[in-house]
Amino acid sequence: MSSMQDFHAPLNSLELLQISGEDSGKFLQGQLTCDLEGLATGSCQLGAACNNKGRVYANFRLLKLGTDYFLSMQPGVMEIARQTLQKYIPFYKAQMTDASARFRRFGLAGQQAEELLKTIIPALPERNSSVTIDRNILINVSDNLPRYELWVDDSASEEPQARIETLPRQEKKTWDILDLKAGILFIQADESSLYTPEELNLDLAGFVSFNKGCYTGQEIVARMHFRGKASKRLFLASIESASPGEDLCVYDKADKALGTVFNVLRLNDTHSVGLIILKTDTPVEDSFRLGEKEANITVKLSPFSPI
Repeated sequence: MSSMQDFHAPLNSLELLQISGEDSGKFLQGQLTCDLEGLATGSCQLGAACNNKGRVYANFRLLKLGTDYFLSMQPGVMEIARQTLQKYIPFYKAQMTDASARFRRFGLAGQQAEELLKTIIPALPERNSSVTIDRNILINVSDNLPRYELWVDDSASEEPQARIETLPRQEKKTWDILDLKAGILFIQADESSLYTPEELNLDLAGFVSFNKGCYTGQEIVARMHFRGKASKRLFLASIESASPGEDLCVYDKADKALGTVFNVLRLNDTHSVGLIILKTDTPVEDSFRLGEKEANITVKLSPFSPI
């Protein structure tokens, strides 16, 4: 029997920025927090892009295919990234394209999903790698359980899509929740340029290389990393309400406002989950509430890490 962890989810709302050309790797190496040096074709990795102040304006899963790089981002983030990168790309033999409509994209999760994929593509790719067959791309993004992204070329046969649609369907938020369970956050457009990689735990989740050369914002990002313990980190907020409302400020037992919850996702009829940036030494064992006292919404805080 299929569980909630055996499903497919349409990912077409994710946006895809393609960078092509003989200088594409050189250009991106000077802009992204991840290290592209020696990255093999077909490889997939996490990455981010920062402004001059070391704040993240975009983060993504990156796929390299030859001299092409595909950056997959949350809705609205791609245009921010494109406009920012456009300032630098004229100095390179490279070009950017919105490739969002080129593929029909799906997330597949669970053991049954993996077994089904083996009937379509017998030799599945290793983790953080991809295979391309008949213009369709399968990427292994597994973490706590088998997870794959299938990119069906818009001009290709619809048979692979029909096969995976035999799995139970979930909405994209279910896929996003699995990212959170793996300790991975992809920012929304309204969070662009607000936070450092450290505040979003991107350095802990594999988005940042501290061994590569310079990139925009690198000096600030590296300084924060090498100075020692982070002063603020990302925490998971478990909310005892399916509809927490608009007041997303968290208060401690002394009625002190600690911060605001963002990226709220509804888990079920009684609970939601979100993220909040707090001082690293916040006593998470204490009691907390969300919003006004009258609402009586309890919040439990925990460090944001693979759960």
